[in-house]
Amino acid sequence: MNYGNNQEPEFLQQKIMLEQEKDEVIVYFQNEHTTLLPKLLDFIKRYRKEKPDKAYINLIIMQPHGFDNKKIDFNKPSLDLRKSYNNDFSVFHYKILEILQEKDKSGLHLLYGKPGTGKSTYIRYLCGLVKKEIVFLPGQMAQNLDNIAMTKYLKDNANCILVIEDAEELIVSRGQQRNSNLAMILNITDGILGESLNIQIIATFNTNVENIDPALKRKGRLKSAYEFKALTAEKANLLLQEQNRNYSTSEEMTLADIYNISEEEQYKSPQRKAVGFR
Repeated sequence: MNYGNNQEPEFLQQKIMLEQEKDEVIVYFQNEHTTLLPKLLDFIKRYRKEKPDKAYINLIIMQPHGFDNKKIDFNKPSLDLRKSYNNDFSVFHYKILEILQEKDKSGLHLLYGKPGTGKSTYIRYLCGLVKKEIVFLPGQMAQNLDNIAMTKYLKDNANCILVIEDAEELIVSRGQQRNSNLAMILNITDGILGESLNIQIIATFNTNVENIDPALKRKGRLKSAYEFKALTAEKANLLLQEQNRNYSTSEEMTLADIYNISEEEQYKSPQRKAVGFR
C-alpha cells in the first residue's frame, strides 16, 4: 500500500496497532498520551455492533497503566415491570430513565430496600435501555474513589453512569465524620468535578435511608430515589401462578422468595409429630 512520500500512516507513527478477534477489537499502544488514541477509541465505540438480546456493563479492572474497562456481556433480563414491582414503580422508572439518558448531566440516584426486592435485576434491565456507558464499581474499588488513579479514570470516562452496589460503607456518615470517599461522591454528583465530568451515580444499599449522610439528599444533587419493597400478596400470587407454582400467600413476598420458593420449601424443617397421650 502506498501512503505517499514514503510516510507511514499516523497510527503506525504513534505506535498503535489494532487486532480483531471474533467480535472484539483489541487496541495495542505504547503511549497512552498519543493524540490519536482517544479519537480511535471513540470511533470504535460508535461503530460497535449492538446485539438485540444482549446488554453489557463495564467492570473496572486494574491494569499496569492504571484503571481500565472490561466489558461484561449478559442476556437482557425479560422483565415485566408491572408484574415484578409494586404499582408506584412505573412513575419512578420513567423518571430515572429520562434523567439517565440526559447528556452532560451529573447527579445521584438512590435505590434502596431489603435484600431480594429486585434492585440488581432492575439495574441489569436499565443496562439494556440506556445508551450510555455504564460502569460497575466493585465494593473494594469503591473504597479508592479518592485515589489519583481513580480520578484519572473518571476523567477518561466522562458522561458515564457509575453503579455502586452495597454502598452503605461509602454513604453513611459516622458520628458526623465524612470519609474522603463520601466527599468524592458529593463532589462528583454536585461539585466542581460534577460540572466537568457529568457522571451520574446509581448507589444501592439495604440500610434505612435515614442513616445516609444528609448532604446526599440535597436538592440539585439527588435526582431520584426509590425504596424497593416486597410485593403485595396480590402481586406475589400472580407471579406464583404464572410460574405454575402450587403455592399461594396471604403475606408480602420478595422477588427472591418467589423465584426460589421451591428451594425454600426444601430446606424447611419437617414438622415433628407429637408423641404421647392427649
